[in-house]
Amino acid sequence: MQSYNLQELNARKISAIQADWIGELEKKNDSLIQLSSSLFDNIISQKNYGVLTKRHNKDTYMAVVNSDTGETDAIVHIVFSKLGSSSMCKIMDIYHAPHVSDLEDEMYNTKYYEIFLSVLANMLQINQTTSYGVTKIYARDDISQKTIQAIDSDSNKRLIRKIGFEMNLLGRQWLEFKTI
Repeated sequence: MQSYNLQELNARKISAIQADWIGELEKKNDSLIQLSSSLFDNIISQKNYGVLTKRHNKDTYMAVVNSDTGETDAIVHIVFSKLGSSSMCKIMDIYHAPHVSDLEDEMYNTKYYEIFLSVLANMLQINQTTSYGVTKIYARDDISQKTIQAIDSDSNKRLIRKIGFEMNLLGRQWLEFKTI
């Protein structure tokens, strides 16, 4: 399994990632250039970056960096909230780099899960530092909804409890992990 690190972004890093991703798309004459450009422009113009745990109730984007290659394989959109000794991390969306999106189905699925699980592990780690923490994963589309449903049905819930969390599927769009 591939190892990933979540890294804080700043305007310089975002611009560098944008140049890399747009460069990848331009090589293919991809029509997603405009979409990618607007994502980065929005992050920069709204200043949706910085130290996640200091950005209460604000959209924050972080880089998901491949530990072996140093490449940014994804950008994750997170909302972190804290009230007293309680915290909540909401994983709202994950945007994959063009070199990940272009993989064949089986390789893409493997990368998708590796990135997804790395982001989840990081959020669970943050919530273990508070006396009451919740991590929620939002499933915007059908693929994401199938993913959280599969995690809910295939996971060893005893093991999840053993490491200090209770997992619940909340409707079709949210998978929740609460510290116990």
